[in-house]
Amino acid sequence: MIVKFDSFSSKYEDYSKFNIFLFHGSNEGKVVECKNYVLSFRKIREREREVINIYSSEMKSEDFSNLTLRLKEQNIFGFITIVNIYLSSEKNNQELIKLIMNIEKAGDNNVHIILRSNQLPTRSKLRKLFESQGGMIVVPCYEEDDFEKIKIVKDFFMKEGITFSSEEIHAISKRLSYQRLEIKNELEKIAIIAKNNPELQNSKKLYANTLGSLEISSEKFISSIVTGEDKKFFTEYNKFTNFGQDNIKLINYLLEHLFRILISKIRIRDGMSIHAAISSLKPPVFFKNTDSFKIQIKKLRFIELKFIIKKLYECKKQILEGKISAQYFLLITLLKFYDQR
Repeated sequence: MIVKFDSFSSKYEDYSKFNIFLFHGSNEGKVVECKNYVLSFRKIREREREVINIYSSEMKSEDFSNLTLRLKEQNIFGFITIVNIYLSSEKNNQELIKLIMNIEKAGDNNVHIILRSNQLPTRSKLRKLFESQGGMIVVPCYEEDDFEKIKIVKDFFMKEGITFSSEEIHAISKRLSYQRLEIKNELEKIAIIAKNNPELQNSKKLYANTLGSLEISSEKFISSIVTGEDKKFFTEYNKFTNFGQDNIKLINYLLEHLFRILISKIRIRDGMSIHAAISSLKPPVFFKNTDSFKIQIKKLRFIELKFIIKKLYECKKQILEGKISAQYFLLITLLKFYDQR
């Protein structure tokens, strides 16, 4: 059964009678929020629980069978078991569908399946299963539209007790990306500056200075990685990631930047001028960074872009899995890319 994100987020407790969920889409922030809503169900929150995190692409057929047996054994103790499945490919589609159908058929309220994925194509068997079955919930998590961005900005500042005019909120929203996690990261920075500079609060100066400094400093560091120009890499890395504690943020920023370069190169290859290609990007490239962005477009080859994007996704996966070597792997990846510029 298909449920819109707004409906699920505003009335999530109404869906607590369901045990099997699929959250898929390009907006990682929405996917994460949906997962957190499930974990907030009263029936889950008030009981002892165990969370099993797995990547479906790394599992073999026998692993799915063993997982089914394990879930049956755990039910003897009456614990709530959350199976958190990351779908990075549809390699084990049939086994995964069989597992889901077994859980759905058993009707065991102690087992919950949360499946998280990037955007699934309409032909996906898994997506079709969830959309056609009334006992399962699928929530598409698309990028924010302009109305959603404005609402996020307005609600955030209201909660933080920071006042901006409607005009300023619209202007701030326009400069933000269409990804929920990145939007909230930027708003948190603005809130920190506002609270540490009371004399600037409620003024256009705060709005202008904050957005400008945040965008310039973030863009400057990300661009320095791509161009290899900044000689203070580790100093800037430690500031940007809080000494490696927020590497996911760095990866998300860098991936967005690289995808924007890739999109620009594709549009130029298809006949668009470099100026038109950059001007068509949303959110727009800050005007002070345009010259640097043009150089990066010309400097990076398609093969290099695709390689580093793949490596960054591998780094992200290792971090989410909690691997001890994940930070080292990310730094090696960045330094190799940085030194090649």
